[in-house]
Amino acid sequence: MVSSGRRRMTSAGVGLCIQLRHCLAAFAWIAIVLQHPGADAQELNTPPVIVVDRHWRIPENTTVGTMITRVNAEDNEDDKLEFGLDALVAGQEQPFIIDPHTGFVYLNDSVEGRAGQNFFVYVTVSDGSVTSKNEVYVNILSKNATGFALDPMRSSFFPTSFM
Repeated sequence: MVSSGRRRMTSAGVGLCIQLRHCLAAFAWIAIVLQHPGADAQELNTPPVIVVDRHWRIPENTTVGTMITRVNAEDNEDDKLEFGLDALVAGQEQPFIIDPHTGFVYLNDSVEGRAGQNFFVYVTVSDGSVTSKNEVYVNILSKNATGFALDPMRSSFFPTSFM
């Protein structure tokens, strides 16, 4: 019997051919992606990490201009960081100001007569693309409150027994 040179492919052969095509397509796609990474892989930017005392206790007789605390932050991409403060509620008056370059927080307005008031502020840090926010609870203490002293090199007000 003489063969015509053409063979019919069986269903097993067709399945093998399809699997081979899928493997080659996947291999080609992987090779292209590895040679030309997408913009998403190159522009991944993690948010800054904020380190700050989240409970500020301020005696009402604290002098305007006193440093309250220092906000520290780290950024995985070493981007230039900018510090800020936001009110928890729009229009809420806050007696603090933050140096946007150093993170030092200062008393910017007198809190005399506000003893017993408690409120929240947001500390923010931005790397120019992503902003992180931490909520801080603020207590305004009576000027007669004892057991607290200012330690500007550490953080906020700490009980004197810890100093």
